[in-house]
Amino acid sequence: MEQHAAEEGAVLPRSTVADMLRRDALPRPELLAVFVRACGDERHLAEWLSTRERLAVGPHPDPTPPDPAAELETKAVSPRRSS
Repeated sequence: MEQHAAEEGAVLPRSTVADMLRRDALPRPELLAVFVRACGDERHLAEWLSTRERLAVGPHPDPTPPDPAAELETKAVSPRRSS
């Protein structure tokens, strides 16, 4: 990988790749791009970067604000019937 990156004019030391693969944090976009190119998958680079961005942003909140009336209805306790 180090050699493939060098052929593309980039630097990708083995230690950086090892750190990137064992960490629980996302790599910087620039590093991911060099890595993907060194793996020979440049045609999917935009997808890799897009996926990385989605992961970095995290889950999207529900765009619909909660309805206070609906919340009250779900919290209401229905009366018990006596037998």
